[in-house]
Amino acid sequence: MAMATGCLDDFAEVLSSRVITFIVGPEKKAFHVNETLVTSRSEVFRKMLTNGMRESKEGVVELDDLDPCIFTSFIQYALCGNYNVPKPEDGTKVELLDKKARVRFNNLQESVLDRRPLDKPETNLEYLNHFMRQGDMGMSYARPPGLPASVGPEAPDMKAKPDSPVSWSRWTVACAHHMRMYVFADRYDAGELRQLCLHRLHRSLVFRLFLSLSLAKPLSLSLAKPNETGYRYLFEAVAFGFENTCPGDKIRKLLVQACVADLPQVRPMTGFKELCGRIPELSYEMIMEAPISRPPSTINTEAKTQAYEHYGCRQPDRDYTLGLRGWI
Repeated sequence: MAMATGCLDDFAEVLSSRVITFIVGPEKKAFHVNETLVTSRSEVFRKMLTNGMRESKEGVVELDDLDPCIFTSFIQYALCGNYNVPKPEDGTKVELLDKKARVRFNNLQESVLDRRPLDKPETNLEYLNHFMRQGDMGMSYARPPGLPASVGPEAPDMKAKPDSPVSWSRWTVACAHHMRMYVFADRYDAGELRQLCLHRLHRSLVFRLFLSLSLAKPLSLSLAKPNETGYRYLFEAVAFGFENTCPGDKIRKLLVQACVADLPQVRPMTGFKELCGRIPELSYEMIMEAPISRPPSTINTEAKTQAYEHYGCRQPDRDYTLGLRGWI
């Protein structure tokens, strides 16, 4: 990965700063890193190494509970303004929800689910359009200014069988890595890295949404065949995000919005009921986020028209507001 222009104000100062030894993980892996490189990226490391603390005096920082892979990505980000996602190991099984623990429905319920019509494509169309655009510059999940474009594998393997665990292993590893990096950035107060993780996770979620829908044509949104494997991995990503962050965290908002944007497909999926039982607050968050009807006169007609033209759908008889409140 090439050095990002403007990522470090004074690279000469970084190279001339003292070398700090970081002892990372249970196996005590040693990293020898220039002090300014980490203090310029993390407020916690800056205070730890410049306020006369033991770490500052000895030049040694112990991070016993941190995965060396995460710290490596942090150093890569500190140098280059971005980080690579590790490749899934050969033969790795990324089973996210136990197949034996899946929710079972009786025949009547299965019949209802199979025949229940999905929401009209117009219902979530504007919400979906705005959710996709939240990764653009100036939006909530935008890439931090001055940093290079995302790198590394972030999408399912298009060469593998679409509905197999193998095809989703790369996507799952990417999402897990982005979320683990986000938790690290939050813990060590690396604000720019936190935003970068949100941007890259949003990118991965948008890609998954389109691949799972398996759209043949923009107009066939309501007829798309759901990809069961992709949704199981999405549900585990949501569970991981909620279980490792606090209420009100921005990454929770992103995961909720990803589910709401794809609600017509998420709702009947095997495993969704189990997910809601595992994460009780998820149902409430999705209800509060979901688009609701409102008078046509209050809708941004220009944005609405652009959304329908983009997806080739006719405009509905009534309009819907967005759960992306405050962003339009």
